[in-house]
Amino acid sequence: MNEIGKISCCKDQLIHIRKMNTLLGNISSNLNQITHRINSTNTVYQKDLDDIKELMEKIWQLQKSMVSKQPLIKQ
Repeated sequence: MNEIGKISCCKDQLIHIRKMNTLLGNISSNLNQITHRINSTNTVYQKDLDDIKELMEKIWQLQKSMVSKQPLIKQ
């Protein structure tokens, strides 16, 4: 791969990582809101559990996406 190809590849990876960081920040914020509500009311609602499951699924999807976009590592 020439230098221009390497630069383009690195830029693409950085864009993907930035997008993932933004999405993970959003998920973290949502989890913090749920935790705050649970702690302030001492009540866990089914909706809270469903929301947490949904957020965890998003995290797994992001992780799978990140791994699939990584270049193969030669051993």
